[in-house]
Amino acid sequence: MMRKLVLFLAVLVGPAVVAGHSFQEPLKTSVDYRSKVQQAVQELVQQYRELAPVVQLFMKDLDEKLAQGDFAVAQYYVGRRNNFGALSRLKTIIDNYPNFSRIDEVNQLYKEMSKSDGASRDS
Repeated sequence: MMRKLVLFLAVLVGPAVVAGHSFQEPLKTSVDYRSKVQQAVQELVQQYRELAPVVQLFMKDLDEKLAQGDFAVAQYYVGRRNNFGALSRLKTIIDNYPNFSRIDEVNQLYKEMSKSDGASRDS
């Protein structure tokens, strides 16, 4: 339980503030990170049901921030002409963050890149 509470606090205040605690497995993607946080938060809500409305807002905000991060990485890959990397990040956003504030832009970019990636492979 302590590990989960530390993880939750790390999300709220930033990992640098929660000194002395490291997590055994590295988190490779925003989806891994969200999964760990969601698991910890669900256990917290089971114990303290009155936190549910606050937790829902927190998770919505977390999803938005994680999607923004993935979108920034996708845009970086676009600039580097790394279509595979960009398409991978865009697909992650589409699959995991459907309520992202810029989802229309993500969908449009994904469609454009999918077409151009298919055309370049046909050449």
